[in-house]
Amino acid sequence: MKRMKTPRWLRRAFAAVVVSLCAVSAHSAPESSSGTSSTGSGAKPHSKPTTQTTLDQALNQLKSDTPITVSEGTTASAIRGSTAAPAPGSSQPFGVIVPRGSLSTDSENPGGEKDPAFIPHRLVLPAGGAARRVLPAGKLYLKDLPNAREIATRAASRLGQQSINIALLGQHKYMIADCLGVKVSVGQFNLQLGSPSISIVDEGVVARYTINRASFSAFKLRFRPDVTDLAQPCHFSGRVELGGSADNLVIELRYNPIIDVEKCRVGEPVHIYMHIDIGSIHLNPLPPGVSGLENAFKDMIIDAINDSLYYAQMIFGGTDPVPLILNQVVQTLDDVLEADCPTKNSNAGAGVSSTATSLASGATSATPPARRAAPPLQPANNGPSAPGLSAPPGPASTFVIVTNTDLKGRLGRMVIAFPGKLKVSDTRIDITKAGSDPKIKTGFGSFTTELMPGNYDVMINGLKVAGVVVESHADTRVCVGVLHLNATEKTRFDLFTPASKSPVKTVYGEATLGLPSGNVDLEVSGQRESLVIADGKVTEY
Repeated sequence: MKRMKTPRWLRRAFAAVVVSLCAVSAHSAPESSSGTSSTGSGAKPHSKPTTQTTLDQALNQLKSDTPITVSEGTTASAIRGSTAAPAPGSSQPFGVIVPRGSLSTDSENPGGEKDPAFIPHRLVLPAGGAARRVLPAGKLYLKDLPNAREIATRAASRLGQQSINIALLGQHKYMIADCLGVKVSVGQFNLQLGSPSISIVDEGVVARYTINRASFSAFKLRFRPDVTDLAQPCHFSGRVELGGSADNLVIELRYNPIIDVEKCRVGEPVHIYMHIDIGSIHLNPLPPGVSGLENAFKDMIIDAINDSLYYAQMIFGGTDPVPLILNQVVQTLDDVLEADCPTKNSNAGAGVSSTATSLASGATSATPPARRAAPPLQPANNGPSAPGLSAPPGPASTFVIVTNTDLKGRLGRMVIAFPGKLKVSDTRIDITKAGSDPKIKTGFGSFTTELMPGNYDVMINGLKVAGVVVESHADTRVCVGVLHLNATEKTRFDLFTPASKSPVKTVYGEATLGLPSGNVDLEVSGQRESLVIADGKVTEY
């Protein structure tokens, strides 16, 4: 006998009933006898995770104590590591970084379908409230500079112009109830913070960024219940591709680094704390009948932001890793402090007193001395005189120009695309007009930007590519490669331009660095070796 197809209206009605039952289950979950409140009174303290860990390690630390139900809420006033699991979709207070999702194996997928494996990486989470120290002469906390608001505003505005790649945590599930939740297969988005508002508080500087709308595309998620399975729906579905947006996304950064007023730069980064709040989030198209997952979506985005912005990086001249977002804050502060440094390129003996007086008084230099530009790695290949395709890149090529008929008007594009699937979001790129100092574009990892026709200098992880030409109606592809360093976390690598004495970058342990194609020197344990970074290739070391 021919099998009858289930009518669409019946499938939708069944899905709605399943989702409704799941939602009821979430709200009726029994409360813990501990009686956790929003202030944390009565909550069982949890062991603090180490300050350098992964979200999953921190999650396991929490799971080692009394299980948390969704009705218990969050102890918003607790410090990181001494808090219950936050209520689904709740905002993240300063210093409270608790994983909201949990790992889910492929066995929970229909037929054991494979998702890209989640690879944990090192994070640097903020330590609990460090007490202010009495600083020696020539050192000041940022907030104690009389012109702190001006410096912080300029630096935070530069940070807001950068595009940061945020990756969802693959193989992580975010549950509202046993049979209501979402699981990440793969997804990422670009986050641009925009213009900040700055306030000075007792703890330091607070930079508040309000993003009216952050757009998403090509998220691949799985949903529970699986509304296509009428017999046993309480498992994750096949992958569903969605897009959407988050509205009124607020990210606040609080920091108070120690400034070396003699060198006009950050002397000690200290810590950075982050508050995250998402007004609303909408993803579509959802499977028919699936709803009630907005809080799970919020948790998914908050976890991704934490995992990306607290990603461990080595800071130039530092000995310990810092979070990616703190590294960027320090670099933008250094740029602002250096531009207005009253004693830059002066006698070292001029010393602390005059510099401290100038910075502390809010004085700035009317004409800051120009910084000496590093020599280019290779001569630029400016291509033919007429717009169009340049000669094929040879050993001395630093960029290639290709006509792009889709571009209208006078603008051209600069394209910087690193090869392979290795993470290169810790690769900083600064673009300036040729022979000029002020940065007009800053990005991290692969990115594309539209520019006026002209000549530009491009700095990639401290290595300069000089004289890059941008033409109207054309793409200028900068020739780049990747250096993948393989070593234990205590092994130090120093990167130099050929024949130079000072390193342009220092990293520890395994690292992935985007670099211009050409020759670089690498020093390990006092031994120096020349390497060739090939265009479009990953160099293993």
